[in-house]
Amino acid sequence: MAQYLYILYKENQFRTHKNGKSNFMQSRPYVQRAIPDVFSLFEDKYNRPLRKPYYMRQLQVKFENKYFPWVITNALNQLVDQGSLKRFDYVSKNRMKIAFFFNNKLNTPNYMPTMETHIKSASRLIDAYAHPNISRYLGKILKHL
Repeated sequence: MAQYLYILYKENQFRTHKNGKSNFMQSRPYVQRAIPDVFSLFEDKYNRPLRKPYYMRQLQVKFENKYFPWVITNALNQLVDQGSLKRFDYVSKNRMKIAFFFNNKLNTPNYMPTMETHIKSASRLIDAYAHPNISRYLGKILKHL
């Protein structure tokens, strides 16, 4: 299996998109099936944009029973390339780079300060749980179970 994947990689590594990105994983049927599911989180049934940003890991966990994490990542990147979603990279206090996504219809000067507030509050929560002391103590507890 690994040798087959390596051959696929070698055959397709020179096929690149006009923006320099490889289109090998983006054109896969898995990614095409995941795009409507992922985008449904950003719009309601009346095609109005939902005012909630999601971060990449949150979406990967949300769809982990249905899709692999790389499928969700490629679907998000393809939606950003299409102009349906906006990506906002935020660097947290623990120096983690967190990629947030929201509907591109909300990328207006009037709503961006509100969206940045939502993103900062979510990243504060991520920082609290990703603090090294929390990980260390949780690891010690799980070690004794």
